[in-house]
Amino acid sequence: MERGPCVQLLPPHQEVEQLRARLVAKLRHQYQELCHQREGIEAPKESFNRWLLERKVKDRGNEPLLPSQCLTDISMSMYREIMNDIPVRLTKPKYSSDARKQLAKYAEAAKKMIESRNATKESRQIVKWNVEETFQWLRTQFGASCEAYLERLAHLKQQCGPHLTETAKSSVENICSKIYSLSCDYAAKVQQKHWEVLKEHGIEEATEAPPPAPQRRVTCYPLQLYVPCPRLPKVDRVIEGETATLKFNGETVKVSVLYFQKLVIAFYVFYHAATAHKCERFM
Repeated sequence: MERGPCVQLLPPHQEVEQLRARLVAKLRHQYQELCHQREGIEAPKESFNRWLLERKVKDRGNEPLLPSQCLTDISMSMYREIMNDIPVRLTKPKYSSDARKQLAKYAEAAKKMIESRNATKESRQIVKWNVEETFQWLRTQFGASCEAYLERLAHLKQQCGPHLTETAKSSVENICSKIYSLSCDYAAKVQQKHWEVLKEHGIEEATEAPPPAPQRRVTCYPLQLYVPCPRLPKVDRVIEGETATLKFNGETVKVSVLYFQKLVIAFYVFYHAATAHKCERFM
């Protein structure tokens, strides 16, 4: 069915995209810092990217990338991934010596965590008892197989895991809420910057909603924006060998020529740019 022009999305602009990229990079770094400071772990690999995707599925805000209007502050995807790495991140060992070190590392981290947090007396007793039992087993088992160490680690996780999860629950939830709160603040900054750029070109916010589109079937066509697009500044392009260098406002981005050509073709296909000037229009 035919659609009316989109009012929520604003036309893209290089200065706005530059600010958005900086804020996303800053938010990614803050996520890493929060995990390190509060839980003593590195942020789970690719966890931030998965958080963006998971949040945008539920997001009702107008910001294309940063989540800004979700029903809940806490992302269960991010929550589970952080919890899986507490008290330490576990990997699949190749040798029995690696499995032994990982078992000892997990036991030591569990003991340190339960002693430094506000855990219940019962949780402290259960975790400490299981950790001490594990250390006693390690003192008597020097030549155990890799499978034996992994079975012992699985047993230790089963006994201590629920108590460690309950102890770290509020802290991990605060990390998720903090990241979402920062994302909302950055989304507002991007929106403010966007309108500042548009108003510099004489484009004001619409006071009236566009008329509804007629109810008829039409051929699929690209999304149309209600807010007009200003004349975009020039982006310098230099191609050397297999590398394309793009320069704008003091920043430089290097991509492979093959990837750059794919972007140009995608732009041509989706926006039906003229063949003779498709690269210039893409830039």
